[in-house]
Amino acid sequence: MDNQVPGAVTNAAKKTDGRAYVRKDFPKAVYGKSLKDCKIIKCEEERPDGYVDRKDWKEPQAKADAKRDDAKKAERALRRGIMDYLDEHDVDYAKNISTSKLEELKVALDAHLEKQEPSDDAE
Repeated sequence: MDNQVPGAVTNAAKKTDGRAYVRKDFPKAVYGKSLKDCKIIKCEEERPDGYVDRKDWKEPQAKADAKRDDAKKAERALRRGIMDYLDEHDVDYAKNISTSKLEELKVALDAHLEKQEPSDDAE
């Protein structure tokens, strides 16, 4: 009696089939503009225009550039808003200060202004 291992090909199976596993190229998945845009093809002739294998798929460069540009624009707008707020309250700061330091200054200014408000109401 042979010891059987789950998932292993037994001698009996080899004798009846006579073939070892053979890798087949099709069917396979091909990808379009995004990884969600996936189609299964049964032969190369079925491949839609512009669709590639997974190993050859890359995020469109324009989309990556747009994301990076949007992030830069958002940070510039944030910096400009904080700088305007600090300038409005005559806060002296270096113009080349990092955005995180600008945010810290704004928080500190807000805390200072909040402390000042109760004494103005005491009149």
